[in-house]
Amino acid sequence: MNEEKSVKTVSEFIDLMHEKIANISTPNEIKNIWFRGEGNNNFLTPLVPKAFRQREGHLNNKLTKTTVFEDVLNIEGSLKSSFFREAEMFLNKNGINNNDWNKYFLMQHYGMQTRLLDWTESALIALYFSISDNHFVENDSVVWLLSPHNYNKLVLNQLSNGIVQTGSIYFPQRATRIELIDEKGKLNLDELFRMYLNLDFEHNHESYEKEFYPLAIYPYHLDERMRNQKSCFTIFGNEVNGILDFKDNHKYLAKIIIDKNSKLKIRKELELLGVSERDVYPDLSGISRSIENKYNF
Repeated sequence: MNEEKSVKTVSEFIDLMHEKIANISTPNEIKNIWFRGEGNNNFLTPLVPKAFRQREGHLNNKLTKTTVFEDVLNIEGSLKSSFFREAEMFLNKNGINNNDWNKYFLMQHYGMQTRLLDWTESALIALYFSISDNHFVENDSVVWLLSPHNYNKLVLNQLSNGIVQTGSIYFPQRATRIELIDEKGKLNLDELFRMYLNLDFEHNHESYEKEFYPLAIYPYHLDERMRNQKSCFTIFGNEVNGILDFKDNHKYLAKIIIDKNSKLKIRKELELLGVSERDVYPDLSGISRSIENKYNF
């Protein structure tokens, strides 16, 4: 992906965004683009979820990437079991459907290591995230653009050996095992996503040998913050750098670089447009930080 000049204002960002969207979408497809803001354009692990990112020193070659996946495979079951047990009261209290997918979404939402990577359907919220991390004030930031339908179409087509020709974005809910290929020879998406959720690629040797690249999925918005942030996810399988490593990423992926010296100005512009801490984090802590930012505290 070619480097290019960084943007310095919200209007420059929007103009370039339209150009990028045209490059990763076609006239007849659903105009649905996801965005992700990252505070540093030079991250060692761009577009990598937290579970794999914690092991960033081992992501440089195929052998160590396999080791990273196996490491996560060994520990994630224990993390999920502990969180699922502790989360029962929260789900019941808040009227949230008690299933493994919702609990996994909540793990990500509340900061645990998962194989979920956050995206948003709002370009301005992604821009806000890219410039709001004070740890990277000396670095250009970046907003990634993903065409989830184009991406899922390519991945599902490869996983199904050409059976699936569409790029549906799924709301996964089922977590019980069924046949991956049904009686009519069709790929069962319920089973495929269950395999991703549980890292259950080994029960079928042929499946285990496959490269399970990330897939774009929709969660149910379980609280106000997820709704305000217009949250969506990619869930990773056994390819730890899967989004960038998958073939022809120029067909579904683009990025916009944000000038490091313009972050404060862009933040002020976003506040005028109604995108601030209180909008992204609609609780008292978000309101407090938004007021402090307004008065430069």
